[in-house]
Amino acid sequence: MSIWVDANGWPIPPSVLLGCLVAEMLYFRGWLVLVKAEQAKRAARATTHSALTASDGGKYQWDSWFWRGTYFLSAIFIILLGDSAPIDILSSRFFWVHMIQHLLLLVVMAPLLVAAAPPLPLWLGLPRWARKLVKAAATPKALRPFY
Repeated sequence: MSIWVDANGWPIPPSVLLGCLVAEMLYFRGWLVLVKAEQAKRAARATTHSALTASDGGKYQWDSWFWRGTYFLSAIFIILLGDSAPIDILSSRFFWVHMIQHLLLLVVMAPLLVAAAPPLPLWLGLPRWARKLVKAAATPKALRPFY
């Protein structure tokens, strides 16, 4: 057995890899929806108020979503790095590697994930039928007649 693969022969556990892949797909699907909406809003403002929109207000929003996507991608990379075979195997042998694993996940990944603001892009990344299903499951039965 090498340090580069775990006992099952994977460099990263398949469940972690699959979870990160699904999260990335959902996040960036919703991210594209938000960016396209922001670009459409900026285009509508430019046609109606061409003289007044000389400021970079829309550019700030695009930069904000661009950096949020970058933060999310970095957080996913840190998760994959922290759960990779070399760090995971060495963390069972050396306590200091285990503590580095904790630092990666708690001090580096967590703030990146918070800065990415994932709830809205993840929600918009879900297909419409999944959003309806989650909404129906989350709505209390007593309040359903009012919706």
